[in-house]
Amino acid sequence: MGWSACATAIKNAAGGILSDDELEEIISRIQARTRFLQGQQSLGTTQAMAQAAREIGDEVTLQAKIEKRNALLNLQARIARRARIEAAPNYFDGIRAELHGINTPIHGRPNGETRARVLGRAAASEIASHAIAVLAEDKRPSGNFCRVRATVP
Repeated sequence: MGWSACATAIKNAAGGILSDDELEEIISRIQARTRFLQGQQSLGTTQAMAQAAREIGDEVTLQAKIEKRNALLNLQARIARRARIEAAPNYFDGIRAELHGINTPIHGRPNGETRARVLGRAAASEIASHAIAVLAEDKRPSGNFCRVRATVP
């Protein structure tokens, strides 16, 4: 297979969304990994190139999964932070408490939780569960967070 055919195959596998610079980077990574594998494992060029492409593809898939997981964790943190801010008697106190790390109750029950905080935490948990369910059913490597915002109850 010539390089132009290889480049076309890579572009088609990616759905045609790669720029020429990205394509060149992929090919150079495959070539570098091929040289490394040939030196380490004394493989033939074809075998080394196939293994290099497989390893790089696995790395990219893992990176996409990690990115998606981190995005979900960040979304949960944002939802929880917003619920804590909204649970305060006013936004100013809620933001001040977040910025300064004040965990003291403002007013309320003996255990220090106000009714608004309890309700805010319950709402945040429900929204986070819904967002995670929507993103978990998304099979693409990186999720579409606009879709979550549109479906949050």
